[in-house]
Parts: sequence; C-alpha cells; structure tokens
Amino acid sequence: MTKIQFINMVGNRAVYNYPKYNILPSLVIAQAILESNWGNSGLSKTANNLFGIKGTGSAGTTVMFTNEDDGKGNKYVIKAGFRKYNSVLESIDDHAKLLQNKRYSKVRSSTNILEASREIRLAGYATDTKYTTLIMSIVNQNDLERFDALVKIKPELKKDDVKMTEAEKKRLLELEEKVKELESIVRVNSIPAWAYPALENLPKDTFDKTQLGGRDLYRLITLIDRLIPHLTDNQK
Repeated sequence: MTKIQFINMVGNRAVYNYPKYNILPSLVIAQAILESNWGNSGLSKTANNLFGIKGTGSAGTTVMFTNEDDGKGNKYVIKAGFRKYNSVLESIDDHAKLLQNKRYSKVRSSTNILEASREIRLAGYATDTKYTTLIMSIVNQNDLERFDALVKIKPELKKDDVKMTEAEKKRLLELEEKVKELESIVRVNSIPAWAYPALENLPKDTFDKTQLGGRDLYRLITLIDRLIPHLTDNQK
C-alpha cells in the first residue's frame, strides 16, 4: 500500500466516523501514520493495530516490546499486551471509541488540529513529550487538514454553553410545567382506597404495592376483579 493509499484509507474512515465520534480526521490519520509507521510496524502487520492501543481487541491480544517515555524525554523499553483486530477498519473504529473516554473530552471539543494534538498529549494518550510536534509535522507534510474540510466541525456543547433567547427560556419553563402536570395525572401519590379490595384479591406476589402506578392501572385491576366472578359462573 502506498502512502497516498494509506492516507485515503484512514482518512475516509475518519471522515465517516466524525459525525458519531467528533474526532478530527487529520488527527486520526496523523496518529495512524506515527503509531504504525504508515502501516508497516510489526504491531500493525500482526494485529491490525494502527494506534498502539494496549489491552484486548476483537481478535484478542498480542504481546510486543514498546518504547516508552518517562515524561522527561528519557526512553525505556517495556513488554506489553496490545489489542488485536480482525481488520484495520476495526482498529480505526476502536480508536474513535477509546477517545470517547471522559479524559479526552477536550480532544473531542477541539476545532483545529493544533488544539487537538495538544489536548490528546495532555490527556495522556502518549508518553512522548514531543508527541504534539510529531503529529503537527505529519499533518503539515501531508496536508491532512484537507480531510477536516470534509466534515462540519461541531465542538461538543455543555449545558451551560447553550444560549437561549428569553422567549425560548419562557417556552421551556411552560413545557416543564406541562410535563409535571402530565406526571401528576399519570402517577398517583398513593393507592386509591377503592382499589384496595381488588388488590387484595390478586394472587400473592403479583403486584408490588410499593410501586405506585396511574389511576388507569388501578381502574383496570378493579374492573378485572369484578369481571372474574361472572366469567367463572359462565364456565360452570
């Protein structure tokens, strides 16, 4: 596979996944290139793992040696288990799912690749202190931001970020009051006294009196209780 083919393969899947996972395609492609050496690493060839994700994948685990950084630029080697996949596409999808973790929230809310590459390093995805520089170098050398132009960038919104007009706030309050009104109709605060005789006639353990229902439920139980004697008489 040529470098252009590799970029297009990962890029097309990243663009496809963006609406669901909110991960910039340029970041996905650059990480795949860096972590797998353009799909030529031992891990990518034996386990279809393009992103160096540790753990157990859809096809199990493969154990390999890997270079780590102590956070001060000092390198060391460890032996670790990495996720193994049935296909490269599974690896790309799993990478997107991994970044849904809460600690990567700022990666998902990033609207440009420089911000995203900084946030993913700060979130602890990689131990290499030069990770952001390496990602940006790959992005710039291969013009990967062109893939970001194919998606509509939508930073994640928090509840407090949503701006509402006064009219919208008023309408929201009206709807909340309507919901409360409907809830009071559907669910009663206690079992109606007229429903107790029918409830007492129910077979044991068929109704939990601690779980309150709506008036229609109690009306139905009462109606059935009153019909049962007539049904029994007709069968004699």
